[in-house]
Amino acid sequence: KGEVALLTQVSAWYIYCSVKAMEWCPRKDLLSKTDEVGLDNFVSDMMTVVARLERFCAPDGRAGIRGCVVGTTSWQDPPPGR
Repeated sequence: KGEVALLTQVSAWYIYCSVKAMEWCPRKDLLSKTDEVGLDNFVSDMMTVVARLERFCAPDGRAGIRGCVVGTTSWQDPPPGR
């Protein structure tokens, strides 16, 4: 059994769809949502991912030696005008 590491991110469309409301957004369900609702959706989706990976990434899980990283670029501290 080889050692496994996992790197993934949850960030697909939250900024572009709920915050910026870009017309090309593929997540039409997010377009009409406020920033606050978009953030709530993001947190919910992120927590779903974290919960599903919990056993896999645990110290005694498949990625227990190398570990897991779950990141995002959806909510950060962007410069003004972004």
